[in-house]
Amino acid sequence: MQQAGTLKVTCKNAQNLPGRSVDAFMRVRIGAHDKHTKTLPRNQNPAWRETLEFRGKLADFLKENGI
Repeated sequence: MQQAGTLKVTCKNAQNLPGRSVDAFMRVRIGAHDKHTKTLPRNQNPAWRETLEFRGKLADFLKENGI
């Protein structure tokens, strides 16, 4: 039996996003799990430096993503 764990995704930064008034955020989807960083208004070069955490079993994450 596989134990549940935590998958951590570190969102660092983006550069040269298109548009003049970009409200930047990073969205991460892993199967049915969906999370996003805070929104940084009017920022073409955002730096979030956030870690998003997904709890579950590795086999479930892989199955949900067709792997």
